[in-house]
Amino acid sequence: KSLSLQDLRKSIGFLPTNPPMLNGTVRYNLDPENEYDDKDLWDALTTVSLNSFISDLSEGLNSDDVYSFDRETRRLFYLAIMILKKFNIIVVEEPNLSL
Repeated sequence: KSLSLQDLRKSIGFLPTNPPMLNGTVRYNLDPENEYDDKDLWDALTTVSLNSFISDLSEGLNSDDVYSFDRETRRLFYLAIMILKKFNIIVVEEPNLSL
């Protein structure tokens, strides 16, 4: 069985060292195309152990405080996005400090 290039690209996620956040709410950053319901979003956040962190924000999923997230929180957040999108392969960018 062959795999089209388009299907291959849809199955690979990339986790950058310093992920950017979009203007908008936590919900918008997780799901900018509004494809998933709240349960899916919370399940993904729970999988990466960010559910308590997000629920502690003043407006939870509707909080627009995404720019205060530190780098490690943003990386976990991006991992939650990849879980939502059900990527089969996740490429993790890690800087090599020994260079």
